[in-house]
Amino acid sequence: MKSLAAFLSFLLLTFSSIQSQWTTQNSGTNSYLFGVYAVNNNIVYAIGDHGLVLKTTDGGTNWDSLNTGFDEYQRSVFFVNQDTGWVVGSNGYIVKTIDGGGNWTKQISGTTDYLRSVYFNDDNNGWIAGYNGVILHTTDGGSSWALQNIGVTSNFTSIYFVNNDYLLESRGHGHQNMSLIGAKEGVYDPTEALKDKMWSISGLKLWNEPAHSD
Repeated sequence: MKSLAAFLSFLLLTFSSIQSQWTTQNSGTNSYLFGVYAVNNNIVYAIGDHGLVLKTTDGGTNWDSLNTGFDEYQRSVFFVNQDTGWVVGSNGYIVKTIDGGGNWTKQISGTTDYLRSVYFNDDNNGWIAGYNGVILHTTDGGSSWALQNIGVTSNFTSIYFVNNDYLLESRGHGHQNMSLIGAKEGVYDPTEALKDKMWSISGLKLWNEPAHSD
């Protein structure tokens, strides 16, 4: 728990220190962008709705407009290297590229729920979090996805790994609070969960408070 608090505090400190260093870049599109992933300092992917994918290879000076070829609402993108990545979104939507976004292949998720976040530890092992408590896991790069039942129906909006333990986020109340659920070694264990707890972030402090009943 202390490591989680320290990790989130570090992120807040980092974002605070670099906030004044942001500059506006021209994406070349007027569409809303909902996800971004930086492979390195030069190669970055951004996604929007209706299959839109933007890619830069020069740190954002120029952006190329790509398309997955599928008309879905896209919400999260993750790449394990400059060529191999996944995009997830509405109606159980998962697509994968192995050539840097040139071509995309749809994968079978086994669900029609809204998928909001994707994270991979390597080329084969990945997880997706979505609405209605959906957690999907693959061990073969997405050729097959298995539903992990964690016994809750929260609308998960984010999944992230700290070492081998994952953190799920479910936002509510105007995005003022976060409900967090943890799992050790990528496997949910109720004894290790942060279930039914609400967490708030203010400045660099992270504290536990009772879950709201309304």
